[in-house]
Parts: sequence; C-alpha cells; structure tokens
Amino acid sequence: MKYIETKKKNLLLCLFLTLLILSCGKKESVNKRKEKPVEQITSTDSMNIANKEEEKINKQFDQKPKSVDELWINFRAAKASAEKAKEAGDIEEVTTSLLLAARYANELNRPGIAAWQLNNIGYYSIVEFKKRTDYDTRMAKIEFIRHREEKIRYIKETKKVFKENIELLTNANNYLEDAYELDSNLNDANRTQKIYSNLKFIDWVRNFIREK
Repeated sequence: MKYIETKKKNLLLCLFLTLLILSCGKKESVNKRKEKPVEQITSTDSMNIANKEEEKINKQFDQKPKSVDELWINFRAAKASAEKAKEAGDIEEVTTSLLLAARYANELNRPGIAAWQLNNIGYYSIVEFKKRTDYDTRMAKIEFIRHREEKIRYIKETKKVFKENIELLTNANNYLEDAYELDSNLNDANRTQKIYSNLKFIDWVRNFIREK
C-alpha cells in the first residue's frame, strides 16, 4: 500500500511540475511581445470608416494577375497620388492612396513596405490632427500658464478642441494597429518603434480628453 501511495504521489508531483513548466513557458512568450498602448480604439464609427475605405480600395484595386513590374508601377502610382493628396491637404485621399499602395506591396510580398504605408496613414493623420487643433501651441501654453483657474479653463477648452477632431486619430489607430501587427514579426526594431510611438500618441490624446 505504501508503495502504491508513494507512486501516486510521484505521479501527481510530475503532473504538477509539467503544468508549471507549460504555464511559465506561456507567460514568457507573452512577455516577449512588444508592449502595446493600454487602451485600444475599437469604436463602431472607426470601423465604419475603415470599411468604407476598404470598399474604395476594392473598387480601385485591379484583381487581374500582374507581373512584378506592373505591381511596382501601380505601387509607385499610388504613392504619387498620396503625395499629391498630402500637398492638397486631402487626408481622405491620402488614406485611400496609401491603402492601395499597401495592397500592392502586399502582392509583391513586401510586408515591411506594406506596414510602412499603413503607418504613414497614421502619421499623416496625426500631423493633420496637430494642425487642426494647434496642438503644439496649446501644449506649450498649458505648460506656461501659472494661474491655476486659468490653466483649468484652458485645459478644458483644449480637451473640447481635441474631442472635436478625435475622429482623425480614431480612424488612424486601426491602420496603425494593422501596421504594428504586420511589422512585429519582421526584424526592423526601428520601424516597429516608430509605429508604436504613433499608437502611443493616439492613446495619450484619448486619455488626456478623458481625464477629470
């Protein structure tokens, strides 16, 4: 009987150690992933915007098989359209053109280039947000104001302005998330960090608006 009980105890101990090892291995793999912003944007409005952009891309994207040279030509044309739209201040067309460029890059099996096009949507959206809200001036003024009541009033006003323009960032966040996921498996820490920084900025703005 003692032999059987000892054997049972040994089996249970082995099972416990096995589960412990598996659990530790799982935690380690999770910890190795790059940190993401605490809050993620998944609003219905942003998804609707993204879906509309995808519909536009599907209409423009030629589904016929193409040679590598033709894909590169189309990629460069989409990039040129994005640049032209950027100069005109048309952020919607910038988004559409860069999405198209990302699609062609994906067809060329160049995920790094595709990720960068998606990141640029986020980057240019952030630039546009800062322009519309006079972000740099507002942040500098908040730091400069010393009178408490005046500072509170100005922060409240700034939050209102940010909230009125948050859709720009809400939309951009979706593409940055895609870019981050696409790029996280590639060996380019510098590019991944830039994508992550754009995500963190959007996360900061959303938290700033929500602060009491």
